[in-house]
Amino acid sequence: MSQAVRQAGVSGSENRSLWWGLAIAQIVCAFLLALGFTSANGAWLGWLSLPTLLLAVKFLRPLQAMSCGAVWGASFFVFASGHGVVPATPAALALLVGAPAVYTLLGSCLTRSRAGFSPLLLAAAWIGVEYCIAPLGLRFGLLSGTLPGEGFLQVAGGILGYGFIAFVIAYANGLILWLLAEVCSSSFGPLFVPGVSDPGAYVIPKGIAYQSRRTSLAARPRAPPL
Repeated sequence: MSQAVRQAGVSGSENRSLWWGLAIAQIVCAFLLALGFTSANGAWLGWLSLPTLLLAVKFLRPLQAMSCGAVWGASFFVFASGHGVVPATPAALALLVGAPAVYTLLGSCLTRSRAGFSPLLLAAAWIGVEYCIAPLGLRFGLLSGTLPGEGFLQVAGGILGYGFIAFVIAYANGLILWLLAEVCSSSFGPLFVPGVSDPGAYVIPKGIAYQSRRTSLAARPRAPPL
């Protein structure tokens, strides 16, 4: 593994650019989640709110990921409290900022451990976020509240609990990202190595290594022709 990993690192400007891009994405997706609560026809937009948090967990350092989680929660509070979805109180702001921030912090630490990016563990951890924000009075929880069909949610939530529904949604989001990462890694080489804390550490694809060997062989001096 040590021969396969290139500790190239990313420059400070590139790292900041990645953080800024994901931070802006958190604001957009938090708006979509709030819109899913207020729009009957746009409820499906709430499904697009979680992937940006998972991307921050996957690609950012723990403190950077935590800040993205805080931005996501604060942005949702601003949009949702303006439409009466959540109460506009300091306690509600603290819950909505603190719960996603802790989630992304722990998720980033977990991703950089031997466990790697695990959709199952991240989905299970999201249940904790749902229970932390339960005092806000969201009827069907944070993620499942944007699902269409109130009657279905009442039946499913009564039998399985809204935490389980949120778990399924979070797991589906994480699994899609994991599958996309696998497809990209099979084509271009893996973009992330579990256990490597440096976000700029990449695995050199076999094709590149093969080409470099051919180039080195071509560059060797040869004897003059007969």
